[in-house]
Amino acid sequence: VLVRGPAGINFGAPGKFCMTMSDRELDEVFTAFEALVATKQSTRLSDYVQCRVVDAETLRLTNTDAVRGGRPLVAGPVYEFIVEAVTNPESNPEINLWQLEAFTDTELTKEVWSIEGYQIKPELSETAVLSSNPAVGLFTDFTFQF
Repeated sequence: VLVRGPAGINFGAPGKFCMTMSDRELDEVFTAFEALVATKQSTRLSDYVQCRVVDAETLRLTNTDAVRGGRPLVAGPVYEFIVEAVTNPESNPEINLWQLEAFTDTELTKEVWSIEGYQIKPELSETAVLSSNPAVGLFTDFTFQF
């Protein structure tokens, strides 16, 4: 499966694994997430599926089990996986779409899905807040610079 992010996203260096967490750390993350979501309708991606960065905007999910006798992903559930150290674009791209391209064993061999991405809210990296207290405790002046 190829996962393509919107223009401007950066998954990191080609060839790197999407995640380097230990199984224990990963369990803690998913347990914490499940506690926040009342109706969990998804499952963790199986450990025999490897995720690697293809280029800055593309990931590849690969079933590492043998072709003969291997385990397929079960149709139905939504699978979750984590990609570490991703950099979002500074603002919403003009076309904010995620695309998934799956190569399957069916006659059509290829399935493609697209979904609109979340709105990007840029961080205020160049913001400054200045304060002064000319009346010593009675009031404070704040100046915001964007």
